[in-house]
Amino acid sequence: MDTHGDPPQHDPAVTAVESIVAEYLKRLGLHLIGTQLHDERTVCDRLHIGRSTFKILTRSGALRTTRIGRSLRVSDAEIARFIAEREGRAA
Repeated sequence: MDTHGDPPQHDPAVTAVESIVAEYLKRLGLHLIGTQLHDERTVCDRLHIGRSTFKILTRSGALRTTRIGRSLRVSDAEIARFIAEREGRAA
């Protein structure tokens, strides 16, 4: 079956999980609209930092994370805020 070029189909289970996560974040005062949540490895790659630096930044509160179960996630908005804050200090 050739699916090349077909629009992606959304899995109902994934959509349900996304809505649960969005509701959870909304209760915390965060919004998931238009953003993605990234795991530790992705954040380290995007910021060009090591895992130990990531842990130091999260423990000090410089980089705010969202805990979902046992995993830590960082939103696109938080990464942008962190970068903007660091660039502001460097200027």
